[in-house]
Amino acid sequence: RFAPIVGAKAPKLEFPRVRVGITGLLGSAAAALSGKPPTISYAMARISNAGCYYSSEKARRELNLPDIPIDEAADECFAWLEKQGYVDAGK
Repeated sequence: RFAPIVGAKAPKLEFPRVRVGITGLLGSAAAALSGKPPTISYAMARISNAGCYYSSEKARRELNLPDIPIDEAADECFAWLEKQGYVDAGK
């Protein structure tokens, strides 16, 4: 869903958790040896495998959070990240 918004290609394959972890370990090791930041670090791999999914029901109920379609929310999120300078505006 986010790939078209950020101007990237969507992943075509789903990797097993173990493979993601090993890739992160190798990325962190290569970064430690080269001094360059890794494309995928062990910390990134662990976070991507964490399975952190939460319900927004409480926020909707107690804070009147608007219930908008995910694609619209993603567009708004990326626009805000661009405005704050967290992502390259050129996508």
